[in-house]
Amino acid sequence: LDTADTGGSGGVPGWPHESLALDTNSITMKRSQSPTGQVVPEDQPKAKLLRTTDEGTSPSFANRGISVRGLRLLAEGSEGRSVREMWRNVWIHETVAAGWTITANYDSDGTWLSQVYRNMHTGETLSKSSEVDRGAAPEACLSLLEARTDLAPELGPPTHFISYPWLMRFEDVVEAIEAALEPDDLVYFDTLARNYHSQRDLQHLFNINLMANGGVPLVQVIDPVHII
Repeated sequence: LDTADTGGSGGVPGWPHESLALDTNSITMKRSQSPTGQVVPEDQPKAKLLRTTDEGTSPSFANRGISVRGLRLLAEGSEGRSVREMWRNVWIHETVAAGWTITANYDSDGTWLSQVYRNMHTGETLSKSSEVDRGAAPEACLSLLEARTDLAPELGPPTHFISYPWLMRFEDVVEAIEAALEPDDLVYFDTLARNYHSQRDLQHLFNINLMANGGVPLVQVIDPVHII
């Protein structure tokens, strides 16, 4: 399942916000207030960030959060790619089951169509498709946070929920988060925390419950160039 189908961006309607307009070129914060949580662009900054005023409480959800410091480690190798490009070109391959390869197919607009898994030893193939009830994937596929064992010291129960544009440069998303939070803050970043290969990963239920119950503060990164 391509993460584009789940919606990586957007906020929670009715969620109270303290609006923080972030210019990622100079990393200076400009405060503005809006009853809807939206920020009026000031000189068309490269990116803006909205943050909730509600401190909330963190649910006990082991190792689904990654520290802001850990995000920086991931960003160092992003080479200017968007979040979507990082998933499609890098992370999807890092999370596939050992001994398997994956080939994903997209239409001319970049919309995910299908992906095929191939066992390098037996030749067995499994496939998932947008038209065939999603299909199947190898059992041992992982989330990126599970696959990247070097990140283990940076994981723990999330203290903040991140909403971000799928087409924004990953480096810029991380830069915005760094300007708002502390290095030890643990964020839930769905592209990293969910196992998008597996239909049995019920993490999406955690997403919904987390937002509905106001369990942790929401940090919403907005890029006026790529809003989806």
